[in-house]
Amino acid sequence: MSDEITAFNEWQQRYAASQHLLSGLLEIQIQIKEQERRVNEFLGLPPSHPAMLFEKLADMALTDNTLAILHSAGVFTLGDLIQRTVTQLLREPMFGRKQLNEIKQLLAELGNLELGAKLENWPPPDLLKD
Repeated sequence: MSDEITAFNEWQQRYAASQHLLSGLLEIQIQIKEQERRVNEFLGLPPSHPAMLFEKLADMALTDNTLAILHSAGVFTLGDLIQRTVTQLLREPMFGRKQLNEIKQLLAELGNLELGAKLENWPPPDLLKD
């Protein structure tokens, strides 16, 4: 019986420690979201669009060929890209499975983003494309 009580007490301590850890992780996540909101506000970005969506594809790990095809299709930012569907991309001249796989890999590395996303009010009217 003593072993059972000891085991139960250890379990309670571990449970309390895990609750404390989860609480700490949640607090960190809240702080990150708040920091992102402040950065977006400072940069004048709409709160509905995370800053990542404004990143230029030219600054990402894509081949020159893929970038050239995307630019000729009017796709300049990550936000532009994720709104395109696979079918739309494959219809672009010179765009094939190699380019599609390259893009899918990039999106996965950036946080499991996918093609075909629906973004409201995209692109923002003041977004400059070069």
